Amino acid sequence: MADISITTNVKWTDLFGKKHRFSTTYTQASLTDIELRDLTIAADATRTLWDPTTDATEAMSTFTGCLLLSDGNLDGEMDIDSAGDVGREQNSFRLVDGLPYMLGADDAYANHSVGNAFGGTLDVFERIRVDEPATAARKLKTLMWA
Repeated sequence: MADISITTNVKWTDLFGKKHRFSTTYTQASLTDIELRDLTIAADATRTLWDPTTDATEAMSTFTGCLLLSDGNLDGEMDIDSAGDVGREQNSFRLVDGLPYMLGADDAYANHSVGNAFGGTLDVFERIRVDEPATAARKLKTLMWA
């Protein structure tokens, strides 16, 4: 069994010069799989990072955590219920240069009503993709665990 621990330290100075900070540590034990990938996302290209529904070689069919870290801005997409069992949803997000993007589960709501993203059916992510919208290739680290 494996484990993972992520420590976050945040420090800032407010507009009046007062210094602030907080720290937190997330730990998950008894993991059965941890997968680290170092990827290159070509300029002006879209790349699938994870899709166990179409890739039989995908080592992890589900995850309990995911961390993405890029050396430049990327657009991300999470596809929930791409098979259309309850109602496909696609959500986008922005990966910012040097700022880790983390998911603590592979769940999200699909088939929700207008104006209420929590009223649908809890389903799992079925695909994660990123897009490099500019003209420079980017390096991306992905860490997934289950």
